[in-house]
Amino acid sequence: MCDRILGVNHPTTVTIRENLVILQRQSTPRAIWKRRLGQFVQILLAMSTTGYDARDAR
Repeated sequence: MCDRILGVNHPTTVTIRENLVILQRQSTPRAIWKRRLGQFVQILLAMSTTGYDARDAR
């Protein structure tokens, strides 16, 4: 719709198009799992650097 009103190369149209591409990339299942895996690895790293021991949790 912005294309018709503002034109294809208008800065606002270009920005909206770029933002849509970013949103589509972020909402793919692969991106979601990649983000969750990264969060899991961060948790594991935090546990290893703080000296967390599962035996202490009992």
